[in-house]
Amino acid sequence: MGVELCAAALRRHQRIVDRERRVSIDALTGLPSRAAFNVAMASIRCDQPGAWALFVLDLDNLKIVNDTFGHLAGDALIRTAADRISRAMTPDVTFRLGGDEFAVIIQAADALADLEAAAQRVFRQLEPPALCEGHSVTPRATIGGARRVRAAEARLPRARRHPARRG
Repeated sequence: MGVELCAAALRRHQRIVDRERRVSIDALTGLPSRAAFNVAMASIRCDQPGAWALFVLDLDNLKIVNDTFGHLAGDALIRTAADRISRAMTPDVTFRLGGDEFAVIIQAADALADLEAAAQRVFRQLEPPALCEGHSVTPRATIGGARRVRAAEARLPRARRHPARRG
């Protein structure tokens, strides 16, 4: 009886761990999800100005890729962009918020010192064409960056209007 109870408790615990993992990890990209982003943002100390910043990124050409080549190609574009953004921003954490939207919580000193240079690293990583279901696609993104969340989201439309801020 005791062994059965222990085994049942372990199975229950494993189901809970698996459920939490599914919620916190984006299934398509393997990046932390919006839920993980919300937890991370809640844990940041907002009373320390300059200790962190945020990039919010939108893929500019996902809809065109989906409409032209299909959703499998669009998914391949999302996976490619996720990998390239996260490589460009290491050691900072990249999140997939959903659809074509990503976020990076920036805490690395070099990226904080020069957000423009950090954004340019992302653009350079995205530059090479990617093979998406047999189609060559160049990932394009718009980045809004700020030291406050609402400011980063608010800067996306302005960045879209200024081609120099796009990759």
